[in-house]
Amino acid sequence: MPDRDPGAGDVLTTNGPGAGRYGLLIYTPQGQLVWFDQYSGGLVGDDLSVQAYDGQRDLTFLAGKGELARLRPGRGRRHELALQVVAQVKGGNGLLADLHDFQIAAHDVAYITAYNPISCDLSSQGGPRDGVLLDATVEEIDIKTGLIRWEWHALGHIGVGESDTSPPSNRAWDWFHINSIDPEPDGDILISGAQHAGRLPAPGR
Repeated sequence: MPDRDPGAGDVLTTNGPGAGRYGLLIYTPQGQLVWFDQYSGGLVGDDLSVQAYDGQRDLTFLAGKGELARLRPGRGRRHELALQVVAQVKGGNGLLADLHDFQIAAHDVAYITAYNPISCDLSSQGGPRDGVLLDATVEEIDIKTGLIRWEWHALGHIGVGESDTSPPSNRAWDWFHINSIDPEPDGDILISGAQHAGRLPAPGR
């Protein structure tokens, strides 16, 4: 249904995994396709948004790593605009960026989510002795240099017994399931998890 607000901006979204073609899409408020960047080979994009970087407003999205890109005109129709990738943000310390959130804050630093699988005894929580726990992680990364400036681990701040879920018997336990990162003006970071009640402040560095 078209947006009835004449001042509404374009709609940024992604498709996949699931049915249909995977990729990044932009629609007008009236539902007309502006641009579609189709992926292949099972690659899935997520979290398409507009953020400020290096003095400009850029598209940011996740496709296995955080990417910042600018749209530039193509030779054909409007939806044939092309991406010009201006930066890529990868997880550090052996971690891969997760597709849940990608935030750019002051001084061109990026915050990404990541998961670190840890082999451990989960019998105290009703799980297997040879279980695997997913430690939810947030990394603060200097976009230009790739330097990891700060790293937060849910396992170091929250007891696994506070999770709203129990360990499964046949797969890794995603006990926290990090959802979002919200950098605050005072330097603190608000972190939310789907399997934990409430939002957690991570004190500024």
